Amino acid sequence: HAIKSRTTEQSSAEDIINILEEVTTRTKIGSSRVNLKTRFNTPWKDSVDKNPKENSNNIKYKSADTVRKCHICQSTTHLANTCPKKGKINEIDIEKEPDVEKDDIIEDNSDDKSSIFSESSKDIENINSTFDIMESYSHLPQLSNGKLDLSKVQDAQLMKTKPNRGKVYTARNYCITEVVIDNKPTKLFLDPGAFCSSVGKSFLKPYVPNFEDQLLPIDGIKLNSASNPMKALEIFETNVIFPHINGNSRIPVELVVMENCSSTHFKLGNDYLIMYGIDLHNNKDRYFTIGDNKRQKFAFYHLKDKLQEIKYDQSTQNWKNENLN
Repeated sequence: HAIKSRTTEQSSAEDIINILEEVTTRTKIGSSRVNLKTRFNTPWKDSVDKNPKENSNNIKYKSADTVRKCHICQSTTHLANTCPKKGKINEIDIEKEPDVEKDDIIEDNSDDKSSIFSESSKDIENINSTFDIMESYSHLPQLSNGKLDLSKVQDAQLMKTKPNRGKVYTARNYCITEVVIDNKPTKLFLDPGAFCSSVGKSFLKPYVPNFEDQLLPIDGIKLNSASNPMKALEIFETNVIFPHINGNSRIPVELVVMENCSSTHFKLGNDYLIMYGIDLHNNKDRYFTIGDNKRQKFAFYHLKDKLQEIKYDQSTQNWKNENLN
């Protein structure tokens, strides 16, 4: 502390050495507190004394050259353990400089400090930005390296047993789970490909009959599905509860109510999947997690109904054969 209080950013190596010498001479750092003469001139006794305390005190202060004094303030009236100036051991007297150019020095120092702090803050921001970029690219090795080596290619391993016939062995493995909305159990579709969370008007009405009184206005937005454009009405705000044995999780969501949506479930889009960190795990045991709690696994809904058979319209097929072939 004594050295830091005397040095500045403009101090040279010579100034620092002079300050160190002054501190060591004033504080007597490194000096031995025991007089070597009294240590080596004391007689050695092989016999054990009856009163070791009295003899030790006599031997300790036997030499006439030894003077008991405080090594902090050099006073003979007390010792260092009871010195009143013990808390000021590292303080050094500084000679006062004339106040002729005091204001100029203060202004210069303030300007220098402000410039130093501004430069250091800019450097810290640059370091943080570069660190974030490096950290993000470390998780994406395919982007950090422009020239990828494609000489080693391995086939991906199937997680499900592929049957000998047919291609619909994963058709019933939807990302649908059971949730509770408005104190009623229902189905929720976790759709990573959806732009926003939505629900059909016809599907919402049986669950919440008076939902039209709870709708929030929506700005002009255009939504399209794979088949036709979707007509967005307004926003319905509700709480989705994910039931679990070890504790339920609740997520407040805003669902866009669709006019011409024929889905039979609520749809949670990619917006809330990212916000709450909902990870879909397509392992042999399919499940999903919410947030940082990876031990709390939520199961998907198993569809027990059979797949609907595909029926062809003969008139449509005849029109295709006549006009397209």
